[in-house]
Amino acid sequence: MDANFAAELETLVLTAGHDAAKLQPPLFVDVARAGDTMVQMNGATKSIPAGDMVMRDAGAMSCSILYGQDNRSAISASSTHALYVAYAPPGVPHEAVRRQLEGILAYVRTCTPACKLEQMRVIGVNVAGD
Repeated sequence: MDANFAAELETLVLTAGHDAAKLQPPLFVDVARAGDTMVQMNGATKSIPAGDMVMRDAGAMSCSILYGQDNRSAISASSTHALYVAYAPPGVPHEAVRRQLEGILAYVRTCTPACKLEQMRVIGVNVAGD
């Protein structure tokens, strides 16, 4: 079981774990548009519905809230630099997201006590009408 899934069970905040070395900057959280597709973990190409919350890098979509993560940036035994991204729609308190990220860190440190945290940030956005 991986660290982000274990923490998800406690906080119910969806999170994806990526091998940062496999992502191409810049990274950004976005909203899917009509015609967007992603290659899922199982290798299948999936049409992503417009309006889904997604993360993209310079190469392609790397995660969809509805359909999970891509097949090119998954964390593996050879990964040395991980990026965990927690996704929370409007209404989810920032503290819940912070607890999720802290929980992932605790689980990672259980297996890799010498890991180094580079940064942990909770970034909010203003949604039209808020």
